[in-house]
Amino acid sequence: MTDSRLSTSVQSLQSGIIVWPAKEPDQNTSRPQRARLVLSCEQCHKSKIRCNRRRPCNRCTKAGREEHCTYQSAPKNLGQSSPATDSSPKIFDPSLFALYLDGKARSSTITRWAKLVSEFREGREYFFGIHPDFRDTFQKVQDLAQLYPTPREGSFPFGDGSVGEDTMSRYLSHIPDKRQCNLLLDNYLRTIETIFPLWHHGMLENQFRAFCDDPNKVDASWFSQFCMMLSVSCWTAPAWMQSQFDVNLRELSWALLEIAEKALKQWELFDLPDIATIRSLCLMAIAKMFEIVPMSSLSSLATIMGMVVRTAMMHSMHRDPKWFTHMPKEEVVTRRKMWTTIVFLDLYTAIDVGLPTLVRATDYDTGAIPSYSEEADTECTSNSSDSPTASQTDPAFPHFQSLLSRTFASASFIINTVNSVRPTIPFSAVLHHDKILRVLLAEASNLPLEPLGSMNSEGYILATPSDPLFQKILLEIYIRRLLLTLHQPYARAEGDWATYEKSHWAVLECSLALLNYHQKLVDIMQPSNASWLGDLFGISFNIASIYVALGLRRNEFTFGAEQGAAGGVVEEVAAKEIAWGALRKSTDLFREQLPHSLNAFKFYMGSVFLIAGLEALEDGGEAVFLERMNEAAMRIVEETHAASLYLVERCYNTFDHETT
Repeated sequence: MTDSRLSTSVQSLQSGIIVWPAKEPDQNTSRPQRARLVLSCEQCHKSKIRCNRRRPCNRCTKAGREEHCTYQSAPKNLGQSSPATDSSPKIFDPSLFALYLDGKARSSTITRWAKLVSEFREGREYFFGIHPDFRDTFQKVQDLAQLYPTPREGSFPFGDGSVGEDTMSRYLSHIPDKRQCNLLLDNYLRTIETIFPLWHHGMLENQFRAFCDDPNKVDASWFSQFCMMLSVSCWTAPAWMQSQFDVNLRELSWALLEIAEKALKQWELFDLPDIATIRSLCLMAIAKMFEIVPMSSLSSLATIMGMVVRTAMMHSMHRDPKWFTHMPKEEVVTRRKMWTTIVFLDLYTAIDVGLPTLVRATDYDTGAIPSYSEEADTECTSNSSDSPTASQTDPAFPHFQSLLSRTFASASFIINTVNSVRPTIPFSAVLHHDKILRVLLAEASNLPLEPLGSMNSEGYILATPSDPLFQKILLEIYIRRLLLTLHQPYARAEGDWATYEKSHWAVLECSLALLNYHQKLVDIMQPSNASWLGDLFGISFNIASIYVALGLRRNEFTFGAEQGAAGGVVEEVAAKEIAWGALRKSTDLFREQLPHSLNAFKFYMGSVFLIAGLEALEDGGEAVFLERMNEAAMRIVEETHAASLYLVERCYNTFDHETT
């Protein structure tokens, strides 16, 4: 490998300013120091054996020392740059990620969609609507967002709405009856609680019984969390459950959101937060992630997560319950479950938003419930057989949260580094965290994949928490997204497969795996109408589609028979067809969600433009680019207008009119 190739590789990888540290010349001798760059890795250089100079090289890989396969930095007086090494600071030009427009400052990171799309150099003027011949057409496409209602709950849960002395009694009349509440709580425990544990089920049973005995005695914070549980359960309810209600479940979900918001305002939220308040705020963040509360931008989710984390810390949830003597075991279980869920919500929000996490590894000592511990057994003995929550004891919860918590250290390091002002991860650290995450991915993949749900007495299919499918899907998608974020900087060097081959394969493998999961969520989970999981992971699927499109643009799926990172052999033609098929299928799935989600519209628009750009490159390059992009824009307009005929009506003010 020549020095010029090394320089080109580094410049393509970094796209910014690179400063190499240098060793000062020896002042005690007049003998000139020869600038020499050792191209072999340090291990092979010390052993004086041949090195193929990959990262890691073949000899280090065979010896099992990938993490120690490092390379020396370039001397100061070497005229050309060398490959990025573990000791080389990589300073990125901040102007590449900053924009000041209309009085607002915006910044991005190396893994956000805007930065990734900009790598499609032939089409980025079209993708961002700045090409002079496409600007007006692009504006017409953007104006389609106005078809989606913009409710006042954009500031949820701190929006409008006054409360009076009789608010609680008035709003109780809008709560479903006891049988319907049982159905919704049962569904909540089978879906949301499975992947976002917030409850000790015995405590929920007792508190729900007390509420049924005398609804007027519950305080506002408990009532708010109760309404939030019912609201998100309406959103995740299987299709058969609609027949058990006189009102549309989606409309009931939005009405319950308003009740929860107004009930929360009656509580001394900032002065006396209790566990119910924290749980209510967590569910409000989850509601935004599912787009039950539409988001014009991700900033609203980041804002409410800041409230969740600080409120939980005010309640000392970040401290291990063992420090609090005489704390009931039920509360110990609750605190461990809730804090593990809060840390995960913080991590996943940070990935999507592109910000550092709010919680660092040194900020807390609360751990997840260990598998098969005494704490894990408390729920197995506390539920009565006639309770609606008695069947919801999930022995997989401790194992799921324990496995999830083992990702936190690597996830925090990766996210906080790539979203920092110096987003550089040494390649040895990339290999180290890749090994950790792949071990956890294998454990998640080995969870038994049982059929989704069981048949109840009425012949309806119910998803049960004893089936680890929800947990398995969440873990695999989450870890794949982390691997994408970890390897993306080293997979950007075009044509430089030999240097960072493992990162190239990891990005292709994980992006395709995420798009395949997008389709599996529809195929596997169709019986339980669990499209809500697709809403949860929509941003991850969108990012994966961009990675796949970039791979197709660079012809990275056409390398003949190559050994992939997962150990499988991918044929050239088959790999390209699989990538194209996955990208088109994901676009179709976004199109099907057009009536329900503004984000789905944005994802669909981006995918259609990317596909049009790829087809233009294959058909004639820049000569046909404008024509293909105009055709894509017309298709987006037609599909969105067709979907607008069936747009879900989000009339939040209707409930206000009924209760005033």
